[in-house]
Amino acid sequence: MLFTSYEFITFAAALLVLYYVIPKRTQWWLLLVASYIFYGLADVKYLIFIVGITITAYITARIMGHMIMRENVFVQAYRDEM
Repeated sequence: MLFTSYEFITFAAALLVLYYVIPKRTQWWLLLVASYIFYGLADVKYLIFIVGITITAYITARIMGHMIMRENVFVQAYRDEM
């Protein structure tokens, strides 16, 4: 699907309407699924690539969140000792 094709314009217009119709807390799910559909229509190898990036980013963010939480606990324990 080319960016200059009528299919893409229709896809983008439908996505825009859906984005503002659905609840705010689920809008990111819509964008994620729409990007999977867009890449999947281009080629399956791109779909595999974007799923891999999504999983990698999710796992990395979880690890970083856990590290920040541990750091905050450590800093708080250090402040309590002073």
